[in-house]
Amino acid sequence: MDKNAVRKIGQMLLVVVPPDLTDSDIIELRREAVKSARKYASTWVLLDFSEVQICDSYFGRFIHSMSQMAQLVGAEAIVCGLSDAVVETLVDMGLWLEGVRVTLDVDSALALTTKAKK
Repeated sequence: MDKNAVRKIGQMLLVVVPPDLTDSDIIELRREAVKSARKYASTWVLLDFSEVQICDSYFGRFIHSMSQMAQLVGAEAIVCGLSDAVVETLVDMGLWLEGVRVTLDVDSALALTTKAKK
């Protein structure tokens, strides 16, 4: 797993999800993201999936659980960059990202966090 996948940017934690993660990489990334969100008292956890082009059921549950875990440590989750194939898999699995803001790309997500501060 990429050691730079989780980065602190002000009150936001940016999690750039690399493509082709193994199941153990997914668990490690999720733990690192939650640990960092708690450590930095992040207001936002931005989950960037723009590098991910395919999604199986395990990865689909990862997207859902990661956004829920961010909320449980007091951060607001934003998911961005979901490809058409990933969106289709999530819908087929019946996984709705309730309470999670979803944007098309990182720029839109950053704009959303800026707007919310005002």
